[in-house]
Amino acid sequence: MPDIKTRIIDTTLRDGEQSAGIAFNISKKVKIARALSDIGIDRIEAGIPAMGINERIFIRKIAEMGLKAKISTWNRILVSDVQWAASCGNVIIHLSVPASELQIKRKLNKERKWVLDNMLRCIDLARIKGHEVTIGLEDASRAEFNFISEIADAACKNDVSMIRYADTVGVLYRKKISEDIKKLKEIVNCDIGIHTHNDLGMAVANAIAAAQAGAAFVDVYYRLSPALAEHVNHSPLLASLVRLLLLPVLILSVVVLFSIAVMLMVLLFFAGLVAFVWVRRSRASS
Repeated sequence: MPDIKTRIIDTTLRDGEQSAGIAFNISKKVKIARALSDIGIDRIEAGIPAMGINERIFIRKIAEMGLKAKISTWNRILVSDVQWAASCGNVIIHLSVPASELQIKRKLNKERKWVLDNMLRCIDLARIKGHEVTIGLEDASRAEFNFISEIADAACKNDVSMIRYADTVGVLYRKKISEDIKKLKEIVNCDIGIHTHNDLGMAVANAIAAAQAGAAFVDVYYRLSPALAEHVNHSPLLASLVRLLLLPVLILSVVVLFSIAVMLMVLLFFAGLVAFVWVRRSRASS
């Protein structure tokens, strides 16, 4: 086995917080960030500045805490996102770049040229503002490798420090990720990272395979929702199917609750009637 020197990027404060029912307040986020830094995490992906003022306040707060871990932000390839990220202080600006045709055409209704142009525009702006820049190949596991290599080559030529290969929908397997990471390393001279999802239970195995193939950074995060819930959340078709399947359960629940309510009303009516009759008889007898 080759000597593996891999650094950890923890994305709990961004990806982990997307678990159903999870919302950290600023105090909890600060405690999590400090704990992650104390155990030796190299980088903390702290959040998405474009989400709003509260997110930016938190990111700036931990960027000013003097932690050993570097602080990174997640951003779309939009100038406005870069501007929001730059307002958060001394942070790494990570740009998520759609790599698959499914993401580019079906999700965004754009073309590859738009992706490349916007990526380079955002890289230039972030560099002008004095930030380290990394990019993520969103949905790389379903993308054509020729386009992946085009994105990676253009990014590295513009001083991006790390290219992150993302298995956005969790469909990777060890052999493919190993081959793709090795091919990427032959093309670019910057670091390679890996971001896996656990939809099919392969996240850890794929991350290890990527590290063995030469990935310098591995993303980790803690989530409470099951992998299946994550997959459904990312698929409009599956989400609609789940809603359809849950409809009979919902209707049955409403019927049961309504029946219970009717029964309680009937019981209250008879109880009131009995009380009324008892009071009338008591008065009559007196």
